[in-house]
Amino acid sequence: MDNLILTPIPLPELKNLIRGAVDEALKGHQPPTEDTPVWLNLQQFCDYHPDSPKPPTVYGWISQNKSDVPFHKDGKKLRFLKSEVDAWLLRGKRKNQFEINRVVDRAITSHIK
Repeated sequence: MDNLILTPIPLPELKNLIRGAVDEALKGHQPPTEDTPVWLNLQQFCDYHPDSPKPPTVYGWISQNKSDVPFHKDGKKLRFLKSEVDAWLLRGKRKNQFEINRVVDRAITSHIK
């Protein structure tokens, strides 16, 4: 068996070696861009949803088609495309009283002319 000989490395040289190894390891691993689809599993969906529902609640929504949750099925696993979830959440936004009054006012003025 070969004998292992350890020699001290000056700290700046060690930092450069580590930095080079990290750069090499990360080469080709770019962070996702806006065009890259981001998929969520069931738990990530629950954590991402503003109401933080429990998984059985989400299963109920999907099985009863109550809330039109955008999902994809991968075998038995549910997957959620983040961009579809965002659009779905925005569609479900309810108008506040001010927004409702504004819509009513516009409707009334458009029929008066």
